[in-house]
Parts: sequence; C-alpha cells; structure tokens
Amino acid sequence: MIAVVAVVIMGNLLPEKISFLPAMRYYAGNWATSIWCFRGDAEATMETSVVKSSALVVNQLAKLYDGATAEIMTDKVAAFRAMHTHGRALNGLLPRALDDEAHYRIREGEIVAGPLVGWNFGEGHLHNEQLVAAVQRRCNFADGDLRVIILEGQPIHVQKQWYRIVDAKTGLFEAGYVTVEDMLSRQPWPEPGDEFPVHVTTQRGTPSKP
Repeated sequence: MIAVVAVVIMGNLLPEKISFLPAMRYYAGNWATSIWCFRGDAEATMETSVVKSSALVVNQLAKLYDGATAEIMTDKVAAFRAMHTHGRALNGLLPRALDDEAHYRIREGEIVAGPLVGWNFGEGHLHNEQLVAAVQRRCNFADGDLRVIILEGQPIHVQKQWYRIVDAKTGLFEAGYVTVEDMLSRQPWPEPGDEFPVHVTTQRGTPSKP
C-alpha cells in the first residue's frame, strides 16, 4: 500500500518521469501528449518502411470511407484533445514548429503510436523522442520531414506544462513551457493574429519550411 501511494504521489509531482497510468492521472485534465507533423510523402514513407501491428489509422479509415472523409475522421482526435489544456497548447505551438502548416499532415501522437507500438492507451511517453528516434532509423527523414511537438503533463504543484519540439533528423529544436492559466483562458482553436503565450527556455532552429 505504501508503494502504491508513493507511486501516485511521485507521478503527480513528476509526471514527466512516471506514467500517468500508475500515477492515476488519467482524465485528470492534462497528461503527456504529442502531435506528429509529416511533410510531403513522409507519412507514406513511414507506412512502408516501418513494420507495424496494423496500417496507419488514416489508411485504415480510407478503406471504409473516401480519403477526404478519412482525414476528417482522423482530425477528430485533435478536436477532442483541444477540449483540454494540452490540446490548446499543441495547436498553438504548431507555428513554432512549422513554417507553413498547409504542407504538413498533422497527426495526434496516440494514433501514430497505436500501429507502430501495438498499444498506447493514451500514454504520451510511448510517442516521445524514443519513438521518433526509432522511426528515423528506419526512414532516414531529411531535416523538416518530421517534426514532433511533445507536451508533458502538469505537475500537481506547478501551473505549467513543459514542451519540446523535436526534428527527427536534427533532434531538439525548441523547448519551453506554457502556463495552464493561459490555456484555460483560450478557445480550443487559435484565433487569427493570435499571440500565443510561450516561455522559451531552449531554441536551436527555425520553423521547418516546405
């Protein structure tokens, strides 16, 4: 019992170190998440170059619907995510990772990890830098082909969520944090001309160009 309580406490104090599952943080409002941004045919390259438990989700759906409808159904995951603070943060961080979002396919990390790992259950640590590195070894993407925004859960005693933007080829691109208060005061979608409140702690590159 002491061990169980200790894991729950430590998982809430240090969510970046302990899975949100044993820490009992599931549906607590925010948890570790990511979005994967594929340029051009990078997603198709991953589909053909990586041994998976199943086809990528969008390709599974394309067998049931047409391609455009499959894209809409896939984007519903991001729409759900935006109801929470972490989804608003991920959407707002996109311009910091990409020069032109229109040239990318944006995928929620959970639906990337599912086929690649074979299991995800919402655990964001299953689609962080470790999975990015494994994909890169198999796909050999060029700089900017795959950018991933990784957001950690909020520690129970700190009103911040830390993020990292990673390029599959060159590594860490930017790191920093957003405040939960700022995310709660925003709409689920970025407003036109919005100044997204970001606190940058590390910056090593410029947004990826098409």
